[in-house]
Amino acid sequence: MKRLSASWIYLLFLAALTYPLVRTFRSYHHSLPVLALLVPGGSENSITTQIWMKAAEEEGIPLERLTDEALLDPFQIGSKPKAIIVPDDIARDASSTVVSYLQNYVNQGGRLVLVGDALMHDLNGRLKESFPAETYFGFPTLLGRQGDTLQLARDTIRITDEWKQKLRIPPGQYSPADSKQACPFRELCTYQSLHSIYPHWKTDHTAYGGTRILEAGDGSLIAGLHPLEQGEVLWINLPLSFLKKRTDGLLMHSFLRWISEDWLGLPRLVSVPNGQGGIVLNVHVDSNAAIPYLTRLKDEGFFADGPFSIHVTAGPDTRRPHDGLGVNLLKNQKNQEWVRYWLKMGHSVGSHGGWIHDYFGLHVGETSTPEFVGYLEKNYAALKEVMKKPPSEYSAPIGHQPIWVNDWLSKKGYRSYYFVGDSGMGPTQNFRDETFTDEHLWSFPVSSYLQAASFEEAHNQKVSETHFTNWLKALSHYVSTYQSARLFYFHPPGIKFYPNALSDWRKENQKLIQAHRFQWYTMERLSRFLTNRSQIYWTLKPLRGKDTFELAIAGQNNLHEMVWRLPVKTAKNVRIVSGSGRIETLGPEFQIQPTDDKGLKVHYEEIHD
Repeated sequence: MKRLSASWIYLLFLAALTYPLVRTFRSYHHSLPVLALLVPGGSENSITTQIWMKAAEEEGIPLERLTDEALLDPFQIGSKPKAIIVPDDIARDASSTVVSYLQNYVNQGGRLVLVGDALMHDLNGRLKESFPAETYFGFPTLLGRQGDTLQLARDTIRITDEWKQKLRIPPGQYSPADSKQACPFRELCTYQSLHSIYPHWKTDHTAYGGTRILEAGDGSLIAGLHPLEQGEVLWINLPLSFLKKRTDGLLMHSFLRWISEDWLGLPRLVSVPNGQGGIVLNVHVDSNAAIPYLTRLKDEGFFADGPFSIHVTAGPDTRRPHDGLGVNLLKNQKNQEWVRYWLKMGHSVGSHGGWIHDYFGLHVGETSTPEFVGYLEKNYAALKEVMKKPPSEYSAPIGHQPIWVNDWLSKKGYRSYYFVGDSGMGPTQNFRDETFTDEHLWSFPVSSYLQAASFEEAHNQKVSETHFTNWLKALSHYVSTYQSARLFYFHPPGIKFYPNALSDWRKENQKLIQAHRFQWYTMERLSRFLTNRSQIYWTLKPLRGKDTFELAIAGQNNLHEMVWRLPVKTAKNVRIVSGSGRIETLGPEFQIQPTDDKGLKVHYEEIHD
């Protein structure tokens, strides 16, 4: 054997010394995420970060946290993110180094999202002399500066018909088209307000070279998409984190889904079982006035459809104590038979508040008292006695849902509740102010046609039966097209105002059911599915040196109910490399579904524009 030269011995000695360093480097320096939420170091678990990550989880998109230190780390390996989201609130302070990095990132083909006050302050918390959105990224000048503050404006928000479709704003959440006006914008609205007011920065009205997505009533740019060198920048002039904390999360969720699925072409974990959209029909039985209309609905075959979520206020009174107008469930045998009949027909039966419908809804306070806790306990106990099992669904009388009620629901084992916040959204878990209130609960926001969310409300607002019926049908087609779920509620006496609306809507839904495009859901069914879905662990990673991505899905109970959708226009050669599953082409998307609970790996090649 030949003897090693002194130089070779020296090189081997260096290798031995550096091997632990190389191993440490590989342990702590991973490839960057495909879609990144840029957060300051130390803010990885802040309430704002949790809000964004929870919204991404609910939308089924592969968003990952990325700290500013990791972004600037010169030893990071692998591809850069396809897009970086810089959120409002926690990312307002930024160094010139971070801003320069992001500018170069966009110039080299990256996609950047700036939200609200992102990057507006220096590291000392002072408002910058000029803002990156206007200085580097081509957006209009912000107005209202007064010394070291920037005054917020408040106004209505409008959206174009094109972007109403792209952001999947549900029917009923925007103003009808006005044939007398040439304006291409529709005003956004919520169940709470026909003319919803949003905080934003006021901008000048100089020509804007990008795409206008949203604008304020005064013409200020609220959201715009702007090309820059080889990349693009999306600026959202709204405090989306603040709005989500105030239970107005539709725009955050809508933009997140569009960014991931449409802008980037990434896979999405669908939010309904087996990828089949549907409606939760929530019937509120709050007084003895409902009984004749329940009989009518039964005679019309209504309860043979479904399953539905039927909620009962069980006490003997309705408007005030001792009025005798209630369902009186414990002492009324006929009404007990209704509950047993619904259960036999496969429906879910839940609590509609606390014992005396109107009195509870009008007088329950923001802090718990023995009186109102007692009403909740009575309603719960009455239903449990008649059903022989505890209720798991809840709806608040008159929509009044103090946070303490959520705590009580969680302790009693409820899984879901109807909610008048987060207008236009599907099932979600709520943040209120700085608190995550729904760790064990799912809220089901009520759907509305403008400000009308039930037959009675539509009648009071003089909405024609034709308009309201068409909206219900549009809602069914919306959920079937976009594989999502929404809730509609009504009180049985409300059907007298629109005698044909419910039957016409059911007929339309039956056609969708026969086409395997629609399903009735209960709150119980979806909340169990969504809780299980939230525990699914899956990753999306680029394979090094290739245009190939790997979708890796870990094993999990009931995994076979989960469906991923992947846009056809951005992916090819989609194939299973391990595990058992099936891949179908359904219109503009591939559908990927495991066929057992053991896990799945899928590879696909990215199609470039």
